[in-house]
Amino acid sequence: NIIGDGALRQKLTELAKDLNLSDRVDFLGKKDHSEIPFWLNAADVFCLPSLNEGCPNVVREALACGVPVVATNVGDLAQIIDSPEKGVLVEPGNSTALSEAIQRILRTEINRDSLRKTVIKNSWERNSQELAALLT
Repeated sequence: NIIGDGALRQKLTELAKDLNLSDRVDFLGKKDHSEIPFWLNAADVFCLPSLNEGCPNVVREALACGVPVVATNVGDLAQIIDSPEKGVLVEPGNSTALSEAIQRILRTEINRDSLRKTVIKNSWERNSQELAALLT
């Protein structure tokens, strides 16, 4: 399932059709924020192939749901995905490495409770206090 919407949706839909993957890839569009935990908990892996990021909360949300992450090594992602248990980082724009990392995660047995515990100390309150400390 691909959740979200944007300028590339039509192109990706056509690509899935061209590759005969339309029956295996569902483009679900934008979802309300309240639905995100449902979708994250249903996932086997969370993929964020960004070319540019800051410190994306969605990666922390995936980990808090016990879902390993495959993402590009941009922004502060290396500070979040700081152990193999949490996921794999690949170089931006390298679709082969991205595909291989997703396949590797899918072949790995994940202890979701253990993964959740790696980020359980995080909270909106703690994150806002850390940000405030950096800004003052």
